[in-house]
Amino acid sequence: MSNNNRNKLLIIVPQSTYLDDNFVFPPLGAMALKAHLDQAGIPCDLEDRFDQSKDYAPYSHFGYSVITPNYPEALRIRGILQQSCPQSRHIIGGPHVANYDVAPDGWDCIVRGDGQIPLERFVQGDPRKVYKRCDCLVQAQDLLAPWRENGFLQKYHYQLCGSYRTTTIMSAYGCPMSCAFCESARTKVRLKPVGLVEQELHDCLDCGFEAIMFFDDIFAINKKRVAEMTSLLAPLPLHFRCFVHARNFDDEMAHMLADAGCVEIGYGAEHAHQRILDNVNKKTTVQANYDVITTAHRHGIRVKSFLMVGLPGEDHETLAALEEFIATSGVDDFDLGIYYPYRGTHIRDHIDQYDLQLEALDGTLGFYKGKDGQAECCVRTSQLSSQDIRRAKNTLYRQYNKRFRADVPVFAESAVL
Repeated sequence: MSNNNRNKLLIIVPQSTYLDDNFVFPPLGAMALKAHLDQAGIPCDLEDRFDQSKDYAPYSHFGYSVITPNYPEALRIRGILQQSCPQSRHIIGGPHVANYDVAPDGWDCIVRGDGQIPLERFVQGDPRKVYKRCDCLVQAQDLLAPWRENGFLQKYHYQLCGSYRTTTIMSAYGCPMSCAFCESARTKVRLKPVGLVEQELHDCLDCGFEAIMFFDDIFAINKKRVAEMTSLLAPLPLHFRCFVHARNFDDEMAHMLADAGCVEIGYGAEHAHQRILDNVNKKTTVQANYDVITTAHRHGIRVKSFLMVGLPGEDHETLAALEEFIATSGVDDFDLGIYYPYRGTHIRDHIDQYDLQLEALDGTLGFYKGKDGQAECCVRTSQLSSQDIRRAKNTLYRQYNKRFRADVPVFAESAVL
């Protein structure tokens, strides 16, 4: 296939219209794509703030990195560009495309896996319409450090513990766990080479960052990997936050993390009733969820728990257990969402096996938490209606998040999605 030097690609990250703030965490996936295309010598820019008043005529190809709640925005942007750049071609990838059929919407190419090679070939004229996950998997040793440029990153403003200017790194991809609610369950694990993570840490320091948020699910999945990562971090003037798993977090791991500069951990507790944890194949216990907090606090590490209501089997008893956990566990912060039944999860694909029924999904975007803490609810259980689940979420969020954020609004029930 011929390479037309006049071809130029724009990678577009549609804004998340449902969020309070679009510019907290930078788009690492799109930044990794740009790094690959830059190395391949393909003219490429990255757009994270689409503005239809701009002139996009210089671009012959447009690539979209899309999560499920952003898909309507991607379609809107493509419609604008098809009018202003009628000869352009459009390729789509990202988590949404892995499990949802977007072919009827008329994309020129669909990527259901890593986008590096498909994007390169697309710009060079490859006519292929669909790339399956197995067609384009990039091996760990072939991964590049994401493109990072200080001017681009300045607009993102996450501060770890409210104090440290922070950016994000992925030290690994995939997850070996089999949580029934998760799209990433049982996906191939790729650990980035230690040298590549070290390069990224120094890239972040060069951009003036004081802290790192490790965004991968499995940063602290085993002690050998934690030892490798903390040996890189300990000599550097960086604080950091990472995710842990309740099943294997103990004093030894907490000590390694704290000594290397970890000031906060997050973990998917999901719930505080054993029946719910078993229903979603979490492979952990309620006691372990409590123990994460006490263990981390012994080592001076703050803890944020991620919780959900509306999982299979939810009832008044399980909600009471969840409230007790929030009120008594000592957790420093928490997020509380309503379960959304994404395609590609075990629950959605085997819904008849669970105490869960779907209500109308039309008009929903598929986010766990939106503006002012609002959440969509399109599920019910045998004991709780969708209104019950929504009310429980709002009540818990109202009552207990005031401990952490003074600006949590008092919702009128009729105003909540």
